Amino acid sequence: MAAQRNATVEDYWDKNLSQGGWSLRLLRDFNDWELGLVDNMLVELRNYRVSMEEDSVFWRGGADGLFKVKEAYRVLINADEAVFPHSNVWVAKVPTKIIFFAWEAT
Repeated sequence: MAAQRNATVEDYWDKNLSQGGWSLRLLRDFNDWELGLVDNMLVELRNYRVSMEEDSVFWRGGADGLFKVKEAYRVLINADEAVFPHSNVWVAKVPTKIIFFAWEAT
């Protein structure tokens, strides 16, 4: 359905729109049975904004924000600190593609 099957978020984000916006390029019109699914996807996408700033990585395992192997080990062996937020991602009303995208982002 997508014009570029392996496209990234950046490929579908149009920086030229006033505050940026989704510019979806699709290969065909939708079947009647697909309209509800597409509507749900567009509602979900409307709530997401892409930051124009470069991505960065922060280490939250230590008090000073610096990565240390000893602190990483503590995080890994302490189950309470390394719990995957599944209740925030695996929500039944969210389309599978959005769930997978959110899971990959965590």
